[in-house]
Amino acid sequence: MAIFRHETACNNRYRLGCFVLAFMFPKVRGTAVFCGMLAGEAAIFATAYFTDVSWLWYNVIGCVVVVCWFSLKWREGALR
Repeated sequence: MAIFRHETACNNRYRLGCFVLAFMFPKVRGTAVFCGMLAGEAAIFATAYFTDVSWLWYNVIGCVVVVCWFSLKWREGALR
């Protein structure tokens, strides 16, 4: 069961965040989305290996991290 749980983290659970970014920020560029995707994937792996959260929450966690990472970097001016 633990192996299945960790393998599900690898199945692109951050894509929902990319779609949310595309709808909320129509002028977002690819570099910003890619950086957010990497942060989302890292958060999903950390959640899968270090917590006991159900795999159904991986989509939500990945989406929130991608959008938050982008909005934090956007405010810094790094991704404009």
